[in-house]
Amino acid sequence: MNHELLDIQPRQTSTGFLFGNDNSSSSSGMVWLFAGDDALSTRYNKIKKRRHRVKKYNYSILYEKQQLNIKRLNKYLTYLEGWNGYGGLPFSPQVIFIATNVIRSLRYQPHVSPTGRGTIQFDYIKGEDSLEAEIYENEVLVLRTLNDEEVEFSTTVHQLPTIISDFYAS
Repeated sequence: MNHELLDIQPRQTSTGFLFGNDNSSSSSGMVWLFAGDDALSTRYNKIKKRRHRVKKYNYSILYEKQQLNIKRLNKYLTYLEGWNGYGGLPFSPQVIFIATNVIRSLRYQPHVSPTGRGTIQFDYIKGEDSLEAEIYENEVLVLRTLNDEEVEFSTTVHQLPTIISDFYAS
């Protein structure tokens, strides 16, 4: 049988078995692993493949959702008075600017929707819990429902990313 040197690793134990040479003369407790048909090399190759897999957060999906939300916000600038058929107010460039900057700072992208008051609403749903943030020019009104308990409060735009992150952490 031909053996090919795979790697030299520190000695390891697994379920009571010591892999490699147990002689104290081996090079400083190192294990010489060889490729071949034996169970050791098969196990080593599986471990080696897993070790080289890199788990990455898929930032391209986050970026696509962010760009879709920004595109949606810019579309709301074209809405005229009465856009919803019930006298809906048009959106000020200031509200759109604020909402766009918030969108750019968020790790979790919301469902974005316009309101008839000329404000922008961000919606988040996590199981039975929800978070709604309505963005005005000077404030943000938040309605958070956790475990069937509703809490409504006012906050600033700068605190909104932290509130959203805390919602997902709970």
